[in-house]
Amino acid sequence: MIKNNKSFDKKLDAAWFTFNKDEPARKPSYFLTKILLLIVFLSLIFFSFSSSASYCLRETSNGNLRIDSASVETCTSGLILLSKTEYDAINADSIVATLLDLFEFSVEDFALFNAICLVGFISGHALGRVSRILGKT
Repeated sequence: MIKNNKSFDKKLDAAWFTFNKDEPARKPSYFLTKILLLIVFLSLIFFSFSSSASYCLRETSNGNLRIDSASVETCTSGLILLSKTEYDAINADSIVATLLDLFEFSVEDFALFNAICLVGFISGHALGRVSRILGKT
């Protein structure tokens, strides 16, 4: 049994190079790497494609819903089937609008609040000075 150590590797490399000295050095083949990258690229394109279409729905006589051929803009039934991305966008927009309605304030409101804080600070400071002066006598 041969031990695999560094000196054996060096001897094996030297023997290989002396045996194949006339053979030109071969460049490594990247064929499998290119194929793998192509497969990854095509799978990313294939799996990232998602339809984000909305459909007009109509109610049949027995109460079932069917996709109508009419466009969403001309949908007469008022029933529209949304994709998840469109629903999320509508949902996020409505949340932002609600938060803006609740917490947005005008410049005049900010100026009034700022003025009240400034008057309170100055009057509190003046009252503290007066009470300090009166406390010493």
